[in-house]
Amino acid sequence: TTKEAMAEGLRYEGIDKNTLNETYKNLLIYLKQADSKVKIDINNSIWIREGEKIKEDFINTNKDVFDAYIKSLDFSKENSADKINDWISDSTNKKIEKMINPPIDPSVVMYLINAIYFNGEWSEEFDKDKTFETEFKLANKGIKKVNMMNRKGEVEFLEKDNYKAVRLPYGNGKLSMYCILPKEGIGLNEFISKMNTNMLENIRKNVVKTDDVILQIPRFKIEYGVKKLNDSLTKLGMGKVFETDANFNEIREGIFINRVLHKAVIEVNEKGSEAAGATVVEMKESASLNPNKFIANRPFMFIIRDDEYGTILFMGKYIK
Repeated sequence: TTKEAMAEGLRYEGIDKNTLNETYKNLLIYLKQADSKVKIDINNSIWIREGEKIKEDFINTNKDVFDAYIKSLDFSKENSADKINDWISDSTNKKIEKMINPPIDPSVVMYLINAIYFNGEWSEEFDKDKTFETEFKLANKGIKKVNMMNRKGEVEFLEKDNYKAVRLPYGNGKLSMYCILPKEGIGLNEFISKMNTNMLENIRKNVVKTDDVILQIPRFKIEYGVKKLNDSLTKLGMGKVFETDANFNEIREGIFINRVLHKAVIEVNEKGSEAAGATVVEMKESASLNPNKFIANRPFMFIIRDDEYGTILFMGKYIK
């Protein structure tokens, strides 16, 4: 069924709807106030074609659980796409400006939109004066120049046979970025294909505060265009929702999902990270003979997550 396909694709089989809704509602409340130095805005909206009758229960659940903004709109008007895009732009601090292209197809009944904005300051910032230009080795053996952020000192660090990892906390430490660097000779895509939630949990549990770590990570901004996720979601088992005979009768009869679009932007610099789904006493000591190093001068992956509940907010790879 459509319901089972969605449960499989989104990995919530066996959890009843009320439990799911209550958990999500509590998570939203928690994330918004997790840390005063981290701003997380998660916004939801439903845009309904004017004159459509959508089930009241569906609307009320979205208002109550997802705090959704509900708007009836004449999709045939020229500026209707602009109104939706303006909402997306406002919800992502203008990081994402445009998702819907006009004119809106007359067969579109509704848009369900989720926008997330994240801005976090590192617990320990990088000193801008120590950032330097250096070479980054691309996967295709090419080279490019990057601005490499650089610091040495205590870092939460882990080294295994096939990778190194660091945890870089934001603010009070409830949220953090994990950077994972496969060992030389192991391709990033090959490494990612073997990753699972257990491995991530192991990294979280096993990174330990280590002195004298040389930490170098590029300053970067990644932005990719609007991606259609239908194929990816179909591979996860959700193909049924895109078929014309999908059953969404609890919303309105005779509708199916035509496409799912996604766009993300993330920027990482010396102060912290900004993403759209902040008194130094210098004491020196003699250099240790064999310091631990985490030098991300080749492709690596990064994950921004809440460490209290394990919620992944953003995940990506830096390859060029």
